[in-house]
Amino acid sequence: MYLLAGEGVDRLSTEKHFQVAAALVEGNSINSIVRMTGVAKHTILNIPEMVTK
Repeated sequence: MYLLAGEGVDRLSTEKHFQVAAALVEGNSINSIVRMTGVAKHTILNIPEMVTK
């Protein structure tokens, strides 16, 4: 069984979203944010795009 985009994929909690955004604003590297939060690198790279919308 294959999952289509958006199917069965959990969304970031608001708390985790703000935690990642704050780490980005503080100037932390992407890899350090991955280690601190457990959020996938690809997701972290998409957060600035989500914030601006």
